Amino acid sequence: TVAPVASAAPKVSSEVLSGLAGGAAQRVAKDVVLYPIDTVKVRLQTAGNRKFTRRAFADPYAGALAPLLVGVPAASLFFGAKDGLAAYAAARGIDDPFLVEAATVALANAPYWAARAPVELVKTRQQLAGAAAPGPRAVALDVLERDGVAGLYAGAVESYCHAVPADVVKFAAYRFLKDRYAVGSPVLRKALLGSAASALALGSTTPLDVVKTRALASSEATPLPERALAIARDEGVGALFAGLA
Repeated sequence: TVAPVASAAPKVSSEVLSGLAGGAAQRVAKDVVLYPIDTVKVRLQTAGNRKFTRRAFADPYAGALAPLLVGVPAASLFFGAKDGLAAYAAARGIDDPFLVEAATVALANAPYWAARAPVELVKTRQQLAGAAAPGPRAVALDVLERDGVAGLYAGAVESYCHAVPADVVKFAAYRFLKDRYAVGSPVLRKALLGSAASALALGSTTPLDVVKTRALASSEATPLPERALAIARDEGVGALFAGLA
């Protein structure tokens, strides 16, 4: 019936607002604290750069400005959409936690990457250039001049295809660990369980992450399966797990 959905509207709105605030806070923490790790990972995932050289650690905050400015509202959009959709599913009586998690993550990632993809491309290219990188505006204008607006969305499909399974694994694993080990436990333990869930998600989807990084670093449009097979063929299967350590 329609009535339960209408009565649940305030709860859906509350979940959206809560998700917006939580997403903003999570993005700021990630872009400030974990950004140097992401920079090293991106550099290790490009062709011929799988060793921990001095270059991998140079200028660890290269390209950090653009994702900090755009990533916060994009993350707010993701969590607002995800939590709002989850509340709507609950109001409709859909209570399978994995189904809800998978569906809401897949749907919420669409607007997130529509907003985030150009920034992710600029960020990645600045990270690879290091100290020699021009500003984000200069990078974006260069891409527009050479490849047009579509060039700013190079790697967008790969980014989405990596983010969805990674987020599904992360949220599902955290839910399982929290229900099993964190009932009534302090915030610190829940944070550690969240870190374990994130590590599992990122580790299990590293090949997709490598393909995403290669797509963002190159203007050449290559289908995801074809790019993955080319990496494995030319550099060995181990190259698909670059940056995992």
